[in-house]
Amino acid sequence: MSGTGARLVRAAIACAALGGVAGALAAGAENAPPPAPLVFDRSLSVHERRIHPAPPPENVDWKARVDALLREQPGDVVLTAVGDMIFNEQISTLREPHHRQLFRILQEADLAYGNLEFSLNRRPELQRPFYNFRTDPEFAFELAAIGINLVSMANNHALDFGPEGLSECLAALDRASIDHAGAGTTLAAARAPATTKVQSLKTKFALLSTMRYWTRKYRCADSSGPCLSTIDPAEILVAGPGGTTETVEGPLLEDVERMEDDIVLAARHNDFVMFSLHIHDKSHHRAFGIQDTTPPNDALVYRRAIDAGAQLVLGSGPHVLRGIELYKGRPIFHSLSNFIYQYRTPSRIPVDLIHQRDGEIARPDGVSVFDLRDPREVMETIVARITINDGRIRRIELIPVTIDDEGPLYGTPRLASDARGREILARAHVILETFGENASHVAFLVDGFVAGPTAVATVRRNFPNQFLHYHRAGHGMITSRQSKRGYTAFVLAKLARMMGASGLHTGGMGFGKMEGGPEDRAIADVLDRQVVQGPAFRQDWGGMKAATPIVSGGMNALRLPGFFANLKHANVILTAGGGAFGHLDGPAAGARSLRAAVQAWREGADLTAFARDHAELARAFFSFPHDADALYPGWREVLAG
Repeated sequence: MSGTGARLVRAAIACAALGGVAGALAAGAENAPPPAPLVFDRSLSVHERRIHPAPPPENVDWKARVDALLREQPGDVVLTAVGDMIFNEQISTLREPHHRQLFRILQEADLAYGNLEFSLNRRPELQRPFYNFRTDPEFAFELAAIGINLVSMANNHALDFGPEGLSECLAALDRASIDHAGAGTTLAAARAPATTKVQSLKTKFALLSTMRYWTRKYRCADSSGPCLSTIDPAEILVAGPGGTTETVEGPLLEDVERMEDDIVLAARHNDFVMFSLHIHDKSHHRAFGIQDTTPPNDALVYRRAIDAGAQLVLGSGPHVLRGIELYKGRPIFHSLSNFIYQYRTPSRIPVDLIHQRDGEIARPDGVSVFDLRDPREVMETIVARITINDGRIRRIELIPVTIDDEGPLYGTPRLASDARGREILARAHVILETFGENASHVAFLVDGFVAGPTAVATVRRNFPNQFLHYHRAGHGMITSRQSKRGYTAFVLAKLARMMGASGLHTGGMGFGKMEGGPEDRAIADVLDRQVVQGPAFRQDWGGMKAATPIVSGGMNALRLPGFFANLKHANVILTAGGGAFGHLDGPAAGARSLRAAVQAWREGADLTAFARDHAELARAFFSFPHDADALYPGWREVLAG
């Protein structure tokens, strides 16, 4: 064998030997135990350590309170609305009444809306930002279990797991029968409304969702792929004095106009249109403070949504409550804050210290990093319970909610204790700030019977100059003639005046649709007179501020004169929804017919003759012919003449 051949043979033998060693090493590696998982000390995390004492237990019958809240009239559709939901741990099985009854409010609603700020997918490897707001697709059924069946998705976390994660999330929601808007497999789908109906009704509801961010980061690059609906920012330079310039930022006009077009189209095909805007006008870094006021350039987007045809605007994103505005008679919730805030679950991000250094948590001097907590405003919220009937909003109720900021249920909502509820209601100052110079025209409505005397007195104490409407819903369980127990509506009126109410529903005294008779005039008298002879005692108020009777419940222009004649004055607040909206020519004509009826009574005129010179009043006779025939026989001949 040549020298070269011998070297090749030796090399082959060496390679074979090395191969055997490598194979042995590989086999050993396969049989080696996996590396031990990292274990971190969580004893100082917010989930394991409290720095505030646990709230004392309250003797509150939450079931009874919610029973009283869940009242409905024929044709009512109940919508509940909550803010941001960052959700990854099951809470639907919690048994405490302050949890169970909160979820019951959502479960009993026909439509239960929230902003979905997490993703349902099996693609953890696609996580983009630090925040790990993801759970498996089956978790959509947990969302359904707490009552949610309608979500907005145009927000800055919808694409945290890329277009693939978004597509899986949409499919998971579909499987759980949760309607969604604001994100889609194409831009056209993202801009399309979620549409739905309610059991046994033909009314069609639509939700549109879009996001306003302070950068163009989320603008759709490929309209044929998964996208979000966005309103992007625009910046312009404005010349100032002395050659200076300043930058002015606001929403991009073409995006706002596209939003308006979407609302107009949705209103054409649906009976009730909701618009959701997820807004980040700036970073949530605490260097910018608590962002509880909507910047003017963003408030105009909400209002233009109403102008385009939306009946209800729902804001989310700032993670704190902002003002509630009535614009052209339609409500705008500038921000519903958080609802479920499980953003720092240990199984997702095991080192809690990272969160404790987050820019969204304030850092006061001299406080240990482990003793920092989320701002209280971030962990206080509401559930808005909105009653819709015949395509219009009839009632809005606000239920105070708190979110645990430490302990094993961190981020979980509960019905607020009475003490915390009073503090959350104090944030009504934000509402007054929103209305600015018109704040004196804002009235507060408090469910006095359900929330109790403390709620009414607290609002009066904090807002001595605002009109306070004592809403007495549920009182019939005590005051009704059929109940044979408790106290009378007369006593309720006295209590309301003593608590500081500005006005109270007094019923129709037999002239409306509610139970009662002419003798119920005493209920109104005890509110607005200084000396009243009651059913049993003489009441002298000694100069205590009067309250105003509020009248509704089937009242219309034809019934008013008899009502005023029985009451002997017209110093009332009239909230005659049916009397206005039931008018053949619409609510504006209905309101003018009511005003004409008041004028006729004050002048002592015959209503039928008076109607000959007042067109809207004349049309009221044709709008309510049953009342016209019963109260004004021969009215057709008079009007025809």
